[in-house]
Amino acid sequence: YRSLNQRKIYLEKEQLYLSEIELQITFAEKAYSDFLITINSKEYLSFYHAHHFLIHTANIAKLIDLKKRYYSFEFKNCDVNLKKFKRLRNHLEHFDERLDRFIEERWGDTIFDLNIVTGSKGFPAFAAIRALNGTNFYFLGEEYDLQTIYNEIVKLSELISRHKKKINK
Repeated sequence: YRSLNQRKIYLEKEQLYLSEIELQITFAEKAYSDFLITINSKEYLSFYHAHHFLIHTANIAKLIDLKKRYYSFEFKNCDVNLKKFKRLRNHLEHFDERLDRFIEERWGDTIFDLNIVTGSKGFPAFAAIRALNGTNFYFLGEEYDLQTIYNEIVKLSELISRHKKKINK
């Protein structure tokens, strides 16, 4: 650091970012909890909660982007892995472009959307805009396990709690 002032600014920014990450984790946990409550209801609410969960998870992933942020501890040395989620995050950020491409690639074929297929066999997930099979979320033909993403968020929450306890000693 060039000055003590810069160090203070970095630490204040870190505290602000960590607080926002914690808030987004709280929102993601609530959305996931609501998702689990509605998953067996065979209603569209489960998609609503799944999308909210993914939006908050996307916010978390953006906030821990190491290319853009400084943290006094290393996210990259922890065992939290949101890399698989990054592709889904990019899909959601560019939803209109992805939807255009998906429809163009499948023009004339059957396309499914908002299907709850838990327990089904042979569902053509490759043709689904959105579908749910338990905690597996299919988006534009790709499969993402929401439980795995949730588990990573819980690990991240624990990591941040340990770090905050350490700096508050």
